[in-house]
Parts: sequence; C-alpha cells; structure tokens
Amino acid sequence: MRQRLLNRYTVQWFCIVILWFMVAFMFVIPDGYSHGLSWLRRMLGLGQPVARGLNFVPSHISMAVLPGVIRGRVTLRNSTEKTLSNITLTTSCFCTKILGATSIPILPPHKEVTIAYQITCPDSGDLLEGLFASVQGAVAKVPIGVHVYSPILEAQPVWRLPTLVRCAPGCATDPVLVPFHPYSSIYSIHISSQIPWLHLSQKLLPGRGHVLVCKADGEAPEGPFSGFVHVQFDALHQTGSTDIPITGQIRSKWQVHPPQYTFGLVAQNSPSPLQTFQIVTDELLPADLTVRCTTPSLEAHLLKHSAHQASFSVRLLTDRPGEIDAYVQLKGGGKTLIAIPISAFVQRSSTRVATIAKEGDNKK
Repeated sequence: MRQRLLNRYTVQWFCIVILWFMVAFMFVIPDGYSHGLSWLRRMLGLGQPVARGLNFVPSHISMAVLPGVIRGRVTLRNSTEKTLSNITLTTSCFCTKILGATSIPILPPHKEVTIAYQITCPDSGDLLEGLFASVQGAVAKVPIGVHVYSPILEAQPVWRLPTLVRCAPGCATDPVLVPFHPYSSIYSIHISSQIPWLHLSQKLLPGRGHVLVCKADGEAPEGPFSGFVHVQFDALHQTGSTDIPITGQIRSKWQVHPPQYTFGLVAQNSPSPLQTFQIVTDELLPADLTVRCTTPSLEAHLLKHSAHQASFSVRLLTDRPGEIDAYVQLKGGGKTLIAIPISAFVQRSSTRVATIAKEGDNKK
C-alpha cells in the first residue's frame, strides 16, 4: 500500500515539473529570444527606418583579400537640403573597427566625410561586415563582403622542402632554391624561419620568379624535421602575417653511425659509459686524422683509420654533475670534418651514496 502511494505521488510530481517546464518555455524563453533578435536586428539596421538623403558611397563593397588586416575608406554623403547633426557611426561586428571618431557633430547639405575602417580577417572563410550611420532614429548602411584567400601562398597549405644535403653531421648544408608563388596583389613579402638552425632568404631571379634560399647550420639534426615559417606581407590597403608549416629532411653524404648520441641520465661517480662511432665515405680521408671533444667531461680516442673508413670512441666522465651538451669533432687536413652532438646529464649523488660507492671501489 505504501509503495503504491509513493508511486502515485512520484507521477504527480513528475507531471507538475513538466507543466512548469512548459510554462517557462512558453513565457521565459521566447522573451529572451525576442530580446536577442531585436538586438540583432538593431545591429544590422533591420526594422529601422532608412535615413533618406544620407548615403554611403559606394553603396556596397566587395573584396577578395588575404588573411590579416584590411584597411579601407568609404564616403558618407549628405544629399539633403538640410544640415544633419549628431550622426553616430557603428559596425556590425568586433572584427570591424572604425579608425577615428565614431560620431559626426554636423554634416552640412551636399557635403561628405571620409570614414576609415579596418577589418581583421581570419585565416580562411568569408565575412559579411557592415558600417552604419544613425541619425534621428534612421540608419544608413553599407554592407562589406570579404572573401579570404587561404593559404597566403598559392597551393601551399604545407611547405615540403627538398632534401638538404651536407658533407657530414656538423657541417652546413648546401643552399637549395625553392620556388614559391605569392598572390599578385602582394607587393612586399618577408619569410623567416621559426627553426633556429634553418636560415631562409628570398630572391627574385630572372626567368624563375620568386625563390627561397634554404640552408641549415651544422647543428641541424640528421633525418626528417618539421616546423614553421613566418610570413609577413604588404598588399594594396592591407598588411598581414601567418605561419606556414614546413617539412623537410637533412641527409649527409658521409655515413656516420650514430649521427648524434645521448648518454641520458647517469649517476655521479658511476662507471663511465662508452660509445663507439663508425664513419664510411667515398672521399679520401686525410692522413692526419684526430678526434677531440668540446668539453672536458668527454674523452675521445681514434680507434681505426683507413683511406675511406674511421672509427673512434667517446667516454663520459661522471665525476662532474650537471648537463652536458657538446660535440665530438673529427679533424684532418687543417679543418673540422665532422661534429657529432653529444648530450648527457650527470645527476649529483648524495654524500651517503658517494661514500658507499667509494668504499666498494676500495674493497675491490
């Protein structure tokens, strides 16, 4: 019996909640919707009387631009026989900004005023913006249709650079020319690398057009890489910038194994780890080969040496704690032939651990 009453009361409360929800939907939500709609209509100049005799010239603006900031001008003209006062200027969206005063105190008959505006465009897509002039409850408007080209360079959503070739790890790569095609509306462009060891410069070559000169420093790692280039441009009434993703690969003519190496995390005063490096090349190696390291925390020794092959070892000394970021260099013929990056981190040991390690060595 009690369970039956409980079920009946539950159904009743459920019906009451549904009834109140329907009341809220009929009265509360339409009120908020109506308020939002009236605000939107007011912003777009809908439902307001047209300001006769107050006109924008041109009456409609349509443009195709690149991602960035557009700057333009439009004329507001008083074609009536009377003076108009207290004209308020507004825009349809935060993307559009009026450059200068947003009110005109007095505009005499048959006179006009130039209004400068600025539109911030996204990376892609189309915009429908607008400028509005309100006077005595009436509105004059000029729609601005914007088509945004993307990407900034034709057919280059991702820039795939050709393989950058160098003699060996630690050497700079040979320069590579990469053609690119900016839009004809761009009269000035600057491209810079966001990768520290990748250097870019621009040239305009007869018969080839715009080319990008790409070159990597010796510290560039072997193998594939990816990153971004930053592009700044100037076009008619427009400036802008964007980042374009790039991919590429660095390859050495000499076979070096491994091309770079890390000892990782090593405890202080632990046994010194050793790594061997092998070099094979079609070129003739100098007879006076030597190997050295750029930090006293590494020891290098030349193991074998022939006309086209060489090998050497690198030992990490663990007596000094801290981070190691250095190079092992193979030299010969009065110059550095190879520079292989070596990294490690020697972790400081506690006094107790160091003492135990020392006592263990003494027992041995």
